[in-house]
Amino acid sequence: MLKRVPGLILLAMLSACGGGGEEGLSGPCIAESNEPSIMIDAVRNSSSGAIVPTFVLSGIAVDGMPLLAGLSPERLLIAVNARVVGTTVECGTPCGFSRFEGTHTFTVSATGYVSKAVSVSGRYALTVGGCPSVQSGGAHTALTLDPA
Repeated sequence: MLKRVPGLILLAMLSACGGGGEEGLSGPCIAESNEPSIMIDAVRNSSSGAIVPTFVLSGIAVDGMPLLAGLSPERLLIAVNARVVGTTVECGTPCGFSRFEGTHTFTVSATGYVSKAVSVSGRYALTVGGCPSVQSGGAHTALTLDPA
């Protein structure tokens, strides 16, 4: 029996930082984010360069998985100048959203502009700690929309 104890201790130590499930949402080891993984610094008119002050993001997916399906927005988003309305995110400039790393695909639209499908890589520049960890330094991007 004594020979099994070290193995059980090792198993307990290894499982303490496991947890499985979606990253940052379950288990004892949590990756917290201080800011969104994506910050849209500006959406501009492709002809004039003028800032588009408000816009809507729809069909948001991360690595092909719908972002706003199934879980509460509070668990999925870190919002900066953004609010969830149904399955869309209404934004002002700048607009930050998502707490996940990966390829984010979505459609950006605004009144008076042609909607545009976008793909942006959401990544954090800094991760501090191991189990748990804190992520910061989300990706920044700027987008353009064509006038209708």
